[in-house]
Amino acid sequence: MPLAAQADGKTAAPATGPVLVLKTSQAEIASMVAMNLALEQEMPEAPEGGHYVLSLGADRKFQLATGTGDVGLLDLSGDPGALMDLFAEEVAGYKPMVQGSLTLLMQSQGATAKDVAAFTNSLFDLPKQMQRLTLVVTGDPEDPTVEGIDIKLGLEPKAGTGFASFASAMQPASQGAPMLAGGKNLMEMQFCLAPDSLALMSSPLLDWAISLTNQDEEQRKQAAAMTAQMMKSFDGGLSMAMDAKMQGWLLVGMQDGEKLREMVDSEAYQTLMKGQKMASRDVEMEVTLNAFEHRGAKVSKTKISGEPNPMMPDGTMESFFAAVGNYMTVSMGGGDANAKAVIDAVSDNKLKRTPIANGAVMSMVLDLHAMMVMTQPELADMDLEGQVPKAATVTFGKHGKGLQLHVHVQ
Repeated sequence: MPLAAQADGKTAAPATGPVLVLKTSQAEIASMVAMNLALEQEMPEAPEGGHYVLSLGADRKFQLATGTGDVGLLDLSGDPGALMDLFAEEVAGYKPMVQGSLTLLMQSQGATAKDVAAFTNSLFDLPKQMQRLTLVVTGDPEDPTVEGIDIKLGLEPKAGTGFASFASAMQPASQGAPMLAGGKNLMEMQFCLAPDSLALMSSPLLDWAISLTNQDEEQRKQAAAMTAQMMKSFDGGLSMAMDAKMQGWLLVGMQDGEKLREMVDSEAYQTLMKGQKMASRDVEMEVTLNAFEHRGAKVSKTKISGEPNPMMPDGTMESFFAAVGNYMTVSMGGGDANAKAVIDAVSDNKLKRTPIANGAVMSMVLDLHAMMVMTQPELADMDLEGQVPKAATVTFGKHGKGLQLHVHVQ
């Protein structure tokens, strides 16, 4: 289950400059980092309006200096591959522990030991395929509710690597993501990726995803073939929303609705759905095909039962799925009424296809106040306005030569 194609195995050229540079205009941050690194160098005084610079050289020694100009809370830049080489002995010691932890986590979800080993190897290989990693944090940490906090993580790949191919394929779909107006949601997400790009991006994870609900080897092969057929029909647009009651919907845009309906009505698809089982013995799945019909759409039902958790407060979750127009619709929670409302919205053409801003392929908005109240009900009667950030917006997509994850909290 590789994250990206493996590197060619060539040894990287020795770093000639710092392999990691951290800049900050906050004396408290510089002092804390210096203390944690046990630097013996005395803390210098930064010029007025200036910043501190901590750098790690190829000799594994940190240096502390100052510079002019305000760089905000944090401006970090590093060479991931050079860092891996510099700390190769430490990395080699951590790798078995990481693989052991992943084994416990992933095998309980149906992954094999071979899957875990491949995933671990690709995880540790990924930094070697990167040219540069940057992390820039700006804003006022003492009052993030005014202008907010911006966090930008940038990943620049090395030319000719699998990660470079992955990054270059991150092209948004021309028609945008489907948007469905709704009420106050805990989370809203839009995804918009060109179909060819999606195939390249998703292929490393499909086998593992299929193994979560298909335990028989023959069943996995059938599921893989069916998934490949469905992926060819996917138009690249997807949206999802969930409210504080864990009720929501998922819309998946398809290029040909008629072919989609033929597939979900086929005996092969229905046999596959009936045979699904969760890998965890503590979680049960029950599938009811064609549970009811609404506006000409055949609606099937999935019920998952297990220990209560934030996603399943009462230990169960029902979802309903149907092929409607050129969309696969899925509703979570809310029973038949929610499923029918989603089908009505699609049938009545209440959807809008909108490109995500700045050429991003993913956008997500989180209601932080609602999340806090959900996890701490005692806060429900408190006025959180102006005291803690209200929302977080997350976007992901191409930026320059690489990829960027941007988080804005306000």
